[in-house]
Amino acid sequence: MNDSYQIGEGTNFIQLEVKVGTVGQASTKVDLESVGVIAKSTTTSGGCIPATIVGLASDILGKRLMIRTQIVLPKIHPVSIHYQLSGGSVDAKIKSTEEDVVSDDSGLNVTITKVIQFV
Repeated sequence: MNDSYQIGEGTNFIQLEVKVGTVGQASTKVDLESVGVIAKSTTTSGGCIPATIVGLASDILGKRLMIRTQIVLPKIHPVSIHYQLSGGSVDAKIKSTEEDVVSDDSGLNVTITKVIQFV
């Protein structure tokens, strides 16, 4: 399911922070439509990405942000990801949902994909 974030057309910078809560090994990559990869987690961050500038509101209006987190779990365990957006009309906290999650047959290799439309 796609979410949206109200950014307006101003000269404000939009920021994203990704917080991954899991017992597994996680990595996260953020792509901005027509730009490409704008952020990746480090190997020691547990898939988290600190507050990162996505772009100027007027430049990214109408574009989609795709955040993909891959996790290898030692056992089947709930996964929680929080996306914090700031710089738009209001700050927003968006959570991953079951619709965002795809896992293999074992349930131990999980991919969470969240798409956010800037409006």
